[in-house]
Amino acid sequence: MLSIHETHTQALERQQAGRRREAETICRQAQAQDPRNADALHLLGMLANEAGQLEAATVRIAEAIHITPWIAPFHNNLGTVLEARGEQHRQAP
Repeated sequence: MLSIHETHTQALERQQAGRRREAETICRQAQAQDPRNADALHLLGMLANEAGQLEAATVRIAEAIHITPWIAPFHNNLGTVLEARGEQHRQAP
């Protein structure tokens, strides 16, 4: 069994190679093992964004932020998706 880091690395490699389905499969398997795997949720969101599924991208990335709010790139990517949707990212007070 691969570590969380190894799984995430494999998924990222697949995404960067344009093999989005394989990346998505790896992320879904990781999420099945750990539903609070923020890296898998974030990457699923980014894959949805690449596929033009902006609502799904927003939901997945927001879930990742809920789990790990200190990861700045997650916030940046959510902002990018919301901007594509014509919305603004508002941080909670």
